[in-house]
Amino acid sequence: MADDVPTKQKCVYCSKREAVTREHVIARCFFDKQPDYHIVVPTCIECNSGSGDGVERPLSMDEEYLRTVLCLHAGSYGHPVANAIVCDKIARSFQRRPSGLRKSLANASHPGIIEHKGIIIPGQNIIEIDTARVFRVMRKITKGLYYHHNKVALPEDCDVQMQIQVPPNEFYEWLALFKLCSFVGPFMAGDGVFSYMGIRQMNDHTTSLWLATFYNRFTCLLVTARKTMRTICFADKDKPEPIMVLELKRSADGSSSK
Repeated sequence: MADDVPTKQKCVYCSKREAVTREHVIARCFFDKQPDYHIVVPTCIECNSGSGDGVERPLSMDEEYLRTVLCLHAGSYGHPVANAIVCDKIARSFQRRPSGLRKSLANASHPGIIEHKGIIIPGQNIIEIDTARVFRVMRKITKGLYYHHNKVALPEDCDVQMQIQVPPNEFYEWLALFKLCSFVGPFMAGDGVFSYMGIRQMNDHTTSLWLATFYNRFTCLLVTARKTMRTICFADKDKPEPIMVLELKRSADGSSSK
């Protein structure tokens, strides 16, 4: 929980209750040493405590779940912060809740093949991420980033969608095409712990794309758009034809394909 909100306004996350405090957009559990600057946004008590979205499980548990899965993965690639968190915070979590964490990871892992730098390594354990839990965390982050850069909450008639593991080079290709979009970032928090960049339509800021990366390994493409929209079109003001069209295919857990 961060500082109290000095003026009355609605919560950034639920848009229903009064915002009386501030909350960290990127949870502190993702860092081993806290950065000098945290993005905080005005929230209500319920959303700050992780129960404002109606899910019985506290959001902090999903944030810790995502942190644990990502660090176990990124740590294997030598990310220093991920390694430090595995040896400290995650190790202590296993000591506090050994059966629950082991069961969660055991159910999510299965044998598979890993390819790294052109080298194929068979017989490795692969962890399948619980998409619903990841989306819950990333939806919160997207709403927080949206408010941070637009200074208004995402309207209630809009929603967030997510696509996991989008190659960053694809996003850079899109950026070259979005002549009418405002550019946000890239910004980084911590030693490569979290970085993001965003683009948005100048004539409708509710339509935006965000590329978020944890530990230089895990990348999500996040989309905000009105719930009634089925496609997002970007066009040059001097040309009627669109320069890019994204099709939105919504699913129950918030994941999408484009």
